[in-house]
Amino acid sequence: MKTMKLYLMAALALTFAACSNDDNDFAQQPLQAEGIPFTATISIDNGATMRALNESSGKIEATWKDGEEVALIYNAGGTPTKTPATVTKQTDGSAIISATLASGATDGSDVTIIYPSTAADGTTGNVISTLLAAQDGTLTGTGGTSIAEKYDVRKGTGKLSITGGKATVNNGTPGTSVSLTNQNAIFKLTLKDIDGTNDVSATSVKIYDQTNALLTTVTPATGYDKVMYVALPTTATTLKFSVTNGTTNYFNMASGLSLGANYYPSTLKLATVGNVIAANGKCYKDASAATTASTSAVAMIAYLGNDAETSTTYNHGLALALEDVSSSTITWCSQSTETCLTTQYNNTSDAKADMAGLANTNALVIHASHTHNAAKEARNYNGGTHPTGTSTWFLPSAGQWDKMVTAAGGYVNLNIKASLNNRNYWSSSECTKSQAWDLTFTNGSWGYGNKRTDWRVRACLAF
Repeated sequence: MKTMKLYLMAALALTFAACSNDDNDFAQQPLQAEGIPFTATISIDNGATMRALNESSGKIEATWKDGEEVALIYNAGGTPTKTPATVTKQTDGSAIISATLASGATDGSDVTIIYPSTAADGTTGNVISTLLAAQDGTLTGTGGTSIAEKYDVRKGTGKLSITGGKATVNNGTPGTSVSLTNQNAIFKLTLKDIDGTNDVSATSVKIYDQTNALLTTVTPATGYDKVMYVALPTTATTLKFSVTNGTTNYFNMASGLSLGANYYPSTLKLATVGNVIAANGKCYKDASAATTASTSAVAMIAYLGNDAETSTTYNHGLALALEDVSSSTITWCSQSTETCLTTQYNNTSDAKADMAGLANTNALVIHASHTHNAAKEARNYNGGTHPTGTSTWFLPSAGQWDKMVTAAGGYVNLNIKASLNNRNYWSSSECTKSQAWDLTFTNGSWGYGNKRTDWRVRACLAF
């Protein structure tokens, strides 16, 4: 058995202000006597398989193992078919695999190879979509299985070559081998507060990609709540981390990533309510820290939670602009005789249930009949420019204002932290055809002012 090493390719410091096994629906063909004997050599793109991980001196050591199974996925008689191939020999980063193909396999047809076999969906020819969905943060695994054996997934494609009743595979040219490329990157995440000085102990870590799709939920095993190992797909160009310790919520994000199938020891500096998001899309302790990092703070994180904005996938939290959209007060609407939105909220409790400020603003700014100055000014705040990884600017709904007040510990605290100066602020929630909801920071009371009344406007982001 030959030992191979995957060396540290990059240390991605995320400092911002820093399944199913084989129960998918596929035709598992029995190894019948009339099948086609198959033997092939496959190679690994970086000469390592990471099948047994040991962290040592900035690298991960790995070994092939005899007897492991690689999935061959091909079409046999019109049926998607998955056949396991066994590793029988390893030489210099390559492996010889053998199997018996179903008799319906044809010469020149496409074949997908996925390593290990348990990671393959025989119907789609892809990696099982739920493979990374739930992780425990361990290196060796609570069941004795290493993170490599579970998540070091390799995939390649080629053409079947069947001659004289025997089969092999090539990359389209006879005599060539298929190279398998890694589908996942492995991170070692060290959780810290936004200063990087104190450990953060997590009970749950949810990680999302650039489309805000949930990649994985890590529920750390004992001893892995502060430092954990996580496998993530290399296709992610943005990573968003939603972290909780059971009492406090944290967040951070990285954009513009180009991940390889590498090992990334990373310090994840986590922001919370009161920290800021800067123009570069990163989180910092405060505006001064953002300036030190040669960028500028544009919004204060005012709420963290997965119900921040019900109308969009930007639902990890809310950030409030650091200043009003204007030094002047602004009307909500040019008229007060007709309803402007689909839904009206006639009492405070109903208004506080409205978490669709972005959707409200979208509808108001394109309204065909009336002019909605508060919503339009919010949308155009900062010239309409917003950080990568956030929504466009919008006028927060009554429910979103309420979430931000609660997260700050009351209206007095939010008034001070966000420099709201004891003013009345419009929400995007409509009350009646003549009224919309507003919040006054002199006493924290809700009101429903006439739409043509002039109140202050503060723009908001969802992320």
